[in-house]
This record gives sequence, structure tokens and C-alpha cells, in this order.
Amino acid sequence: MMNRIGLLKLRRKIKNNNYMYGNVRLSKAKQGNLIKMETQPKSNITRVGSWAFIIGIFLTIIIGLVSNLLSPKMYLISLSILIIMGAITGLLNVTEEEVFNFLFVSVSLVIITGLGSNVIKDVAMVGIYFSTILSTMMAFIIPAALVCALKLIFKMAVD
Repeated sequence: MMNRIGLLKLRRKIKNNNYMYGNVRLSKAKQGNLIKMETQPKSNITRVGSWAFIIGIFLTIIIGLVSNLLSPKMYLISLSILIIMGAITGLLNVTEEEVFNFLFVSVSLVIITGLGSNVIKDVAMVGIYFSTILSTMMAFIIPAALVCALKLIFKMAVD
């Protein structure tokens, strides 16, 4: 089942009954309701952005779990790596069509993690781990949102 954003992308008509859903082109055959799917190849830059996102999310969880064991210097280095990977994700992984949705979701996540980390701290035994995971997630998401916002502002200024 597709979510609402997926349905909105599916409704974006390309030409002659061809619809795009992510990198998949769906086209209706003229005879009946047969749907043909063609996948467009991803560029190497998009792949780098996708891997930066996957590795960044993985690192946020790992760093959040082991942050109590790290020295303050190692913790700052790991946060710096997350900030750089977040900027790479925002630069390479978010397309022009996804900027508004990404900014909306990232602002929501920053608000949720900012408010939720203080509440979750009080949960016995696991609260401190969830709180640090949310804090490190903010270090990854905020640079990506900042880069996307700057891309959008630059595009609006050029147009």
C-alpha cells in the first residue's frame, strides 16, 4: 500500500499515460489495465548520497549506544563525521521534487527529537540511550535540512 506522498508522486503525469514513482516509470498500456514498469538507472552521485544516508543513520544509532564509553574528544569527532555525512546527504540525496517534503519531515524530526529527548531521559535503564540516539540523530538531520534549505533559497533567487 502506498502512502499519500507516494500517491502524489504517482499522479505526476509525464506524458502519454506515463507516471513516475521515485525512479520507476509506470505506463498504462492502451489495451486494458496492464501496467508496465521501467526503472531508470541511478547516477553515481545519487548512489553516494543514498549510501551516506544509510551509513549516517547506522552511525547515529551506534554512536548513541556507545556514547557513554567514548572520550569527549572521540564523541566530538564522531559528531563531526555525522555533520559532514548529513551535509553530503542533503546535497546529493534530496532531489528538487523532494525538497519540500524533506524539509517538512526534517523540521518535524528536529522538533520531536528536541522535545522527546528530555522526556525519554527519565525512562529507567534505556532512557539515556534513546536520548543520546535522538541527540546524535539531530546532528545528522540538521545539516541535511540546512543544505536543502539553502538549495531551495538559491533556486528561488535564481528563478
